[in-house]
Amino acid sequence: MANTPNARSLSRLTQLSSAAPAASKSGLILICDIVDFSRLTREEQRAAVQRLWSYLTREESTRVLGTDRIINGTGDGFMIACPDHTREVKHADFVALAEGMVRHMINGRPSRGLRVGVHQGAFTYLDLDLDIDGKGRCPTRQGVGKGINRCARIVAIGDAGDITVTEQFIAEWAETTGEFIREKFSPRPGKDPFEVVVKHGESLELRFYRPGKRVNRPWPKKIRGMRDAQHQLKQQLALIRSGFIYYAQALNVALAEESLDVRVSLFAPDAQAGAVLAPTQFRYHPQDHGANMGTTSYSIAATGTGPAGRAFATHAPSIWIQLPDPKRSLRSYAAALAPSGLSKADVKKFYRKARAFIAFPFGMDRRHPDGAVCVDIMEPLEQLSPAQVREIADFLYDRFAVTLSALWRLRGQL
Repeated sequence: MANTPNARSLSRLTQLSSAAPAASKSGLILICDIVDFSRLTREEQRAAVQRLWSYLTREESTRVLGTDRIINGTGDGFMIACPDHTREVKHADFVALAEGMVRHMINGRPSRGLRVGVHQGAFTYLDLDLDIDGKGRCPTRQGVGKGINRCARIVAIGDAGDITVTEQFIAEWAETTGEFIREKFSPRPGKDPFEVVVKHGESLELRFYRPGKRVNRPWPKKIRGMRDAQHQLKQQLALIRSGFIYYAQALNVALAEESLDVRVSLFAPDAQAGAVLAPTQFRYHPQDHGANMGTTSYSIAATGTGPAGRAFATHAPSIWIQLPDPKRSLRSYAAALAPSGLSKADVKKFYRKARAFIAFPFGMDRRHPDGAVCVDIMEPLEQLSPAQVREIADFLYDRFAVTLSALWRLRGQL
């Protein structure tokens, strides 16, 4: 913390916090930070934190927060967690507190930008009794838990003056107040809030609010960057399809483009299903533009060698060149896939039963790929040898894996 709150304020907050429960299934969480704090001088940092602290310790703020709460400093801001078991703190008051903090910092001399994250989630606390050399024992309470971790990740997504609110918070609020409260938060309509990945595939749906500004304002800068990354991801998949067709025709000039019905999809781990790779919105096919996500599943590890993409255990591109026609005999098609460990029931779930596959994993950590790119060819590659198809697969992996890794993390990862 850039400064130490005065003894009277600290004593008052410690006393009011002492009745907090040892755990809470859910609670209201607010985390804020001062924008561009590291660029301020030491004296400017001290003044900014003091001004923020003065707002939290005023009588009106302590009344809104009630008695069962935890307040911790975060260096350039604060974390506030209020358990909802007593319903002592109302959602509307919590958002009003966030709005007041933003206004208070903007109206300071000099003005300082503040951004806030608001979430409803699980947390608990730890009672710490610190022994400070020469100054005696210092009891303190530290809030911890998944809800606090998630809230901490969403704070930095907003611009100065933004209040970033999770859909979970708003849903709980709307349940007791009414759906009309959603009108305050934008720019997404109620059925389509913006979604970001916060950790290991877990996602949060977010909304944005800026005090004193029109509701339908531009996206925060980081959200616009995420949107750009998503657009680039789809373009990369289109380039992969074009690259495959170009390389295949270079190896065999007799191949006609119309005979190469190629679909490119990006699969990522399902947070609920462990190693299973689930279809994402990132896919490309010029006829349907990936409109049908289907039910095809992939696996990041399997027994046997497995068809490319459907099941792979290596970090190199894998290929499967010729499969029987499933329209003539699904049994033969499933039998050809048997070495992968996939059952006939699993094969039946493939919404597109490709005749050849190329797949390669992508990700910064080779031990835990972020996912796989799957190139499905709807006709068998009879005009190309296994060595030639391997050459194409290696080319696609070398050309696109790194770029896809970067864009995948930028598209919505916090």
